[in-house]
Amino acid sequence: SLTLREHLSTCPIFGVHYFGPWTIATLKFGLWVGVIEMGIAFLLWSMALRRTAHLARIGQLIFLAPFLSLLLIERVLGETVPASSWVGLTVIVVGVALTGRPQSTAGSKKIA
Repeated sequence: SLTLREHLSTCPIFGVHYFGPWTIATLKFGLWVGVIEMGIAFLLWSMALRRTAHLARIGQLIFLAPFLSLLLIERVLGETVPASSWVGLTVIVVGVALTGRPQSTAGSKKIA
């Protein structure tokens, strides 16, 4: 049984050949990703959007997903995340913070 890393190393995009034959194990993995990781996540996201009065604020949270993913990859899996990824993610977080600030009315003109 190959690990995910071994599968990726034989893929033409990442390595030499291909992902490998479909087996019961790979189908279970695909179902897990499709139903649990993606399906439930989108269901919860949809429920959050329906329940909030601040759609724009909730919508901005999607931009924090890459930051949280890399943080978990580093802390939980112990993998090294390149510095360039942290720089890019810092730009994302700063952008989300800036767009989430209340807009000031100073300097804005009302058109009659």
